[in-house]
Amino acid sequence: MKWSELSEGMSVPDAKDVAAEFVRLCGGPRGFAKYLFDQAMLPTTSAHTKTKIFDLVLTFMRPESRDPNEGLGMLSEADLDLAVSSLVNPQKNGA
Repeated sequence: MKWSELSEGMSVPDAKDVAAEFVRLCGGPRGFAKYLFDQAMLPTTSAHTKTKIFDLVLTFMRPESRDPNEGLGMLSEADLDLAVSSLVNPQKNGA
């Protein structure tokens, strides 16, 4: 539906509803994660876009109750390096 097709009295969907529908269309959380991973690993994906994807993933990992400025709190730098390394070079890490 185009914005111009919205009739009077029809409300714009809530952003959370749109995000939930997008995840559902991707096949659920696993499908959404695969989509993000596939996009991040494309050779044509810019460094800026890859950074945004990884930032989004790290945001998902952060407990909502924590202050976003505190950092992850769940992963040490070594854990994060290992996780990123295993995504980029799966053969080196036995994956």
